[in-house]
Amino acid sequence: MTKKTLSLMSATLFILMFANCSKKANPVNVINIINDPKIFYCWLQVPTQNAVLYSDPITDPSNTTVTMIWGSHNQMLLSNISNGQMNFYSDSGHYFGDTTITIKITSDSDTGIGCIQVPSGTSLLTPAEHDTLPIDSVKCIWTKAERADWYKIYSHSYALDSSGCWAGTIRNIDTFLFDTTFTIPLSYFSVPNAIYYQIQLMVEPYAGPQMIPNSEGNISGDIKGFLYGIGNAGGSNFCVDTRLKMLRLNGSNINNKETNNVNQK
Repeated sequence: MTKKTLSLMSATLFILMFANCSKKANPVNVINIINDPKIFYCWLQVPTQNAVLYSDPITDPSNTTVTMIWGSHNQMLLSNISNGQMNFYSDSGHYFGDTTITIKITSDSDTGIGCIQVPSGTSLLTPAEHDTLPIDSVKCIWTKAERADWYKIYSHSYALDSSGCWAGTIRNIDTFLFDTTFTIPLSYFSVPNAIYYQIQLMVEPYAGPQMIPNSEGNISGDIKGFLYGIGNAGGSNFCVDTRLKMLRLNGSNINNKETNNVNQK
């Protein structure tokens, strides 16, 4: 398999991760990953900044630069090549606040430029850290992040038996929303022989357009692509316990503090 094929497959898979999103971005460029010889993705957050350039053929590193500009600052990202793509990275440690950041990529005679603001952070209001909830749908609520266009919600989820051992496979949550609420349906907690579920839920605020096939990006010029600002994530670790609901149905007065002795792996 050629490096060209690997690069196109990587870019295709990366974009298809966002295929369920439908928000229309501000019109700049319509991206076709097969026909466009260079596709650029960039993520800006605190304290790190990362970018990837897919190209066919692979671009010459000596003729390719990515520069980050904000206020009176001007910083060039470091680069390397791996797996048929060119990677860029930086650890500026700068707190951007509401500063507009400009990213400029130059590759051979081609250029691309885009601007973004990094969102503020968010925090998960409910479920709270170390909550133990009865088996039911779970409503998740988080604070609104300034300058965020949408939120990425993902989890590390485990289904466990009464002794705390693995009871079966449960799909991790991985989705995108524009609102600040998300409900985990009751059907999510349906692994046979599972007594309780341990969930680590995280929410990340994003600024920038959605990445979907033939989407409109926010990098303009010869090189097309997507530029993102990512705020600090919020999250919590909580349990959903089938025994808690049975105890409540039997009239027991159980609250979260009294059930924190549930074995959490």
